[in-house]
Amino acid sequence: MKGRALGILFGVWCFGFTAFACVTGIYSEDPFQLVLNIVTPFVLVGLGFILPWLAAKETENS
Repeated sequence: MKGRALGILFGVWCFGFTAFACVTGIYSEDPFQLVLNIVTPFVLVGLGFILPWLAAKETENS
């Protein structure tokens, strides 16, 4: 993007659209599926933080 303001506006729009799609995609009539749809992103983000830390510890010990 040529202009900073246009780039920020485009980024905010993309984030808002993605957030809207994610939140509306979470809802399900089945309570079990609803809980899985809410918990899964937190588990995956947690793994994203834990696994690199474990890899660094393993490399350090080798």
